[in-house]
Amino acid sequence: MSLHPLIPALIAALLASAAGMTYGATIGDKQVSLMAALLFAVVAVGASLRINAPLWRPDPSRPDAILVYATQRNARLMAMVYAWGAAALFAVYTLTELWWFHSWQYGLAMALIAAGLVGYVQRLC
Repeated sequence: MSLHPLIPALIAALLASAAGMTYGATIGDKQVSLMAALLFAVVAVGASLRINAPLWRPDPSRPDAILVYATQRNARLMAMVYAWGAAALFAVYTLTELWWFHSWQYGLAMALIAAGLVGYVQRLC
């Protein structure tokens, strides 16, 4: 299965999760932040299961091109997860009273990893 039809749902979950985590941090409610983080985690794991399930059965007649395509899909999904981490860190630590000295470094690292994964996907094409 292709990842493309799932991308709008992933983006919506990414934005809702980062916003929910920020809201939870703003009101000081850890449960709200936890539930918002779990929202994206569940959606990302669900997408991963959906796109990879057909590959779990051994098939010697499967062309290698299918595996390259699977690698592209999974790298795109990993990029979305790292982008979510960057968005959540930047939102929570810049839009709330929470402060962590290294938040921008970790957020930037996650954004760079996401960009690197997107570049990797482009090189696979």
